Amino acid sequence: MRIKTDGRTKLVAVVAAVSLGCPWAVTARDDDSAKLIALIQADQKSSENARPGAWPDVSTSGMENLEAHDRAALTELYAISRNALSPENRELYDLLEWQIDRRLDQMRVRLYLTPFWHDRRLLPAGGLLGALDPLWSLPKPVTLSDYEERIRKFELFPAYVKQVISLLRDAKAAHMLPAHQFASQSITSVARWLNDKPGLLRNPFVANTTITEGERSLYAPFQAMQGFDTGERARLQEMARKLVHEQVIPAAEEYYDVLSQEYLPACPESPSLTQWPNGAEVYRVLLRLATTINLDPKQVQEFGLREVKHIRDEMAALVPHAGFKGSLNEFLVHARTDPEFYFSSDEELLAAPFRKSSRCCRGSFTIFRNCP
Repeated sequence: MRIKTDGRTKLVAVVAAVSLGCPWAVTARDDDSAKLIALIQADQKSSENARPGAWPDVSTSGMENLEAHDRAALTELYAISRNALSPENRELYDLLEWQIDRRLDQMRVRLYLTPFWHDRRLLPAGGLLGALDPLWSLPKPVTLSDYEERIRKFELFPAYVKQVISLLRDAKAAHMLPAHQFASQSITSVARWLNDKPGLLRNPFVANTTITEGERSLYAPFQAMQGFDTGERARLQEMARKLVHEQVIPAAEEYYDVLSQEYLPACPESPSLTQWPNGAEVYRVLLRLATTINLDPKQVQEFGLREVKHIRDEMAALVPHAGFKGSLNEFLVHARTDPEFYFSSDEELLAAPFRKSSRCCRGSFTIFRNCP
């Protein structure tokens, strides 16, 4: 694989340029180039996090459909003659191939059962442990259709949560669980959202009642509706109140209960993937996601150790030039502990950056006639 850059970012930039009609974005001098750009655009469209008015389909069939879509896209890509493309489009070809390959790798090792999932077509960052994040980061509704879409999302939310809960239980059965401390931190944020300041906030829809912060945040956009027919506004507000109170919050509480009572107690104390049945293969997939290389983890470790030794050897050679008599380790202890390298007061600590900034500004003005 030839990728040495952020493929996702570049593909998104190309799609944007194509949609704006930038002449440099595509060199579609032949049918293969046109097919490639069409594939990139289709892939970007499929990568939208959630369908309008709905939640991602994280059921077993939904996973299978997404995997089949990626395999079909890869087949279409391989039908394009890479050698016939311009150098720029060959790079785009490689980027798209890398992106689809990594998604299929994740499917193969069932990474969607873990917090390490990296395909936002299905789940947000954090995977199953971040499954509720889209709920409290929904875009602010403006038009009537926006509010109706929000209502639709509230209606479908319990079904989405049931799919997520099924995956949580699958992860437990497969022994693909994160470290207890890691999972606990995510669960705490869900608990805070559900229970923060319980009973202290006035319910804007029902007199003489109170709600939690979680409910209030979901009600807020409907409370702030302006410029709508009075009857229409009242209808949507009542629907929102009923759905949030009777469906959304209970579904979120069910998700929290499964996390805290079933998932968390089964999480191991150690973060090591060696405890997973397919831990070694998962690690290889994560390595390829993070580095865009096809090296074995052992090869990467050995490369890292060689580089660290090389750097330390160079550092050790410089120690005598600093006027220090001793080993590199002794010098590092000296640098970390000697009062000479620390500010003696808060005032001196605050004044030092201003002195550096003034010096940089003078130099900048001398060279550029401008001080940023």
